[in-house]
Amino acid sequence: MTISNAFLEIYRNKLVKDDVRRKPLYSELLRNAPVKLNFKQVLVENSEIIYEEQVQESRQPAIIRFTDVSAEINNLNNLTSKEIPQPKITARANFMNGTPVNLTWTFPVFDMNNSFTISGSFGALQGEALDPFL
Repeated sequence: MTISNAFLEIYRNKLVKDDVRRKPLYSELLRNAPVKLNFKQVLVENSEIIYEEQVQESRQPAIIRFTDVSAEINNLNNLTSKEIPQPKITARANFMNGTPVNLTWTFPVFDMNNSFTISGSFGALQGEALDPFL
C-alpha cells in the first residue's frame, strides 16, 4: 500500500483543560483491534504534517511543520504468530522547511508493558524556527 500526498493537521488548544484519562499506546491499540491486521509494507510519500498549539489567547497558534514526509512501515500487524517480526517504522522529513529529520521506531505489539524503541536525528536547526513556541 502506498499513501501519497497525505496532509495531517493536528490542533491542540492548551487553553482548554487537559483530558487526563489514560490513553492507550499504539501497540495496545493494535493488540486490541476488533479485526486482524497484517500490512507487510506501507509506504508514505510526499506528505505533510502540521501541529498547531494555542497557548495564549492573545497570540496566533504556534505551528510546527514537517514537509516532504516519507516513511516505510513494515510488518504492521496484530497477528499472534511468533514468526512475524515486530512493526518497524522508518521515516524522514524536513522540519520547519529545512531541517532534515530521520526516525526509526519499533514496538512489539504483544509486549504487555507497551515498550517501544525510537531513535533518530535532527540536522542543523535555525533557532528562529522555534520562536513561536517561546
